[in-house]
Amino acid sequence: QIFRNLPIDLKNSGIVIPKRTEKLFQETYPIEQFHEEMFGNMYLDTVAQAALSSSSSSSINLPPIDWLFGPFALRAKHAPLWLSYTGTSYDAQIIPCVQGIRHGIVTTSLNIDFKARAEMKAMEEGDIDFVTKRLKQLEIWEGMIDRAWKDALV
Repeated sequence: QIFRNLPIDLKNSGIVIPKRTEKLFQETYPIEQFHEEMFGNMYLDTVAQAALSSSSSSSINLPPIDWLFGPFALRAKHAPLWLSYTGTSYDAQIIPCVQGIRHGIVTTSLNIDFKARAEMKAMEEGDIDFVTKRLKQLEIWEGMIDRAWKDALV
């Protein structure tokens, strides 16, 4: 009953990844994090689309995804993809998701109005340590995400 009016098909979805609305994302997050994650999401979407279009999975219709948001939902039957993955950082969420998509698990996205805490923005924005952290977060994806789309399925 509660999910009846959602603009996505939850009945056929195996993975649902919420997507922050851009307005609140930009207003409530440290500006560096907003730009880093917007670019990171565009990069991850581009790699995904290129991989899907050049593979036997070209029929998969993948929406733009907020890969770097964090929260997501999945059906319990897909949990082994995450539980068997040995990564220890941001990859521990994203790489199993890539594997799931490659296995044909229907993945959908749902826009949500999410506000980050004002204290986080005040503490992190303009702080060199956090700006450096954001840069390093982008660097981890090069190569790792390409391999996830091309390596043999587990």
